[in-house]
Amino acid sequence: MPDPLFAGLYRDTEQLTWASAEQLRGRARQLSRRRAAAVLAGVAAVAVVAAGTVALAGRPDAAPRPVPPATGSPTPSVAPTLPPAPWPAPDPDEPPVEEAAMLQPGDVTAGYRPTGAEADEDGSFGSRTVHCLDPTHPLRRHVPPRAEREQTFQRGADELIFERVQRHLNTNRVLLVVRATVEVCRDEGVALTVLEDVPLRSPDQLKELLVVRVDHAGGGSSLHVFVAAGEMLAEVWGPGLIDPAEAGRLAQRATERLCDVQLYC
Repeated sequence: MPDPLFAGLYRDTEQLTWASAEQLRGRARQLSRRRAAAVLAGVAAVAVVAAGTVALAGRPDAAPRPVPPATGSPTPSVAPTLPPAPWPAPDPDEPPVEEAAMLQPGDVTAGYRPTGAEADEDGSFGSRTVHCLDPTHPLRRHVPPRAEREQTFQRGADELIFERVQRHLNTNRVLLVVRATVEVCRDEGVALTVLEDVPLRSPDQLKELLVVRVDHAGGGSSLHVFVAAGEMLAEVWGPGLIDPAEAGRLAQRATERLCDVQLYC
């Protein structure tokens, strides 16, 4: 039986025509609602919990899994699962990420200047958490971007801020992987803490924010800012980003930049 939400959306759009720019914008907004509704449905069907819990995805009317009686021996945990990846492989003809979608020199703290270099992958969230999961863990599945762009800001000799902006068909899935990694990380060399988490709440509000602090066993910490708006995802990090208040400010500016280049956001 078809989902009532999608059936209703189909009825609403079946007979429409798009003769003007305003109508085309309306169509873009409607498509964003449909995509966001599908994302919310996928997230509702998935629960990622650490240490001996099971991530389940199924029909809304599916009965919960019964709890087995105690046997005196621990029950093995089941690896978290994720919704199927619906997007195609990266398209070589995909337009590049616009320069206007990136943080601008005036957005970062005074004294930082763009260097023209790409970001330092060694300090990204993915590299910081490379030992959190077993190589065969389902969360290891790569989420390929459709397009991406990177940049570096520098102040002095070693104060650096990096940014990577990607275009995805499903940015929510990427952030789901980040949240799940925080939950299930088993690397004794790092401790992951979510400082701020604003998930997708409405099909009309296609924005998400996630700030994670990575504390290292040998000392020191790093902040990683993730901002999703529409089809765009920005990650900001670097040794120059250590103040949570500054991370929040950059997140706001990054969101505004992502929305500047999209019809719906």
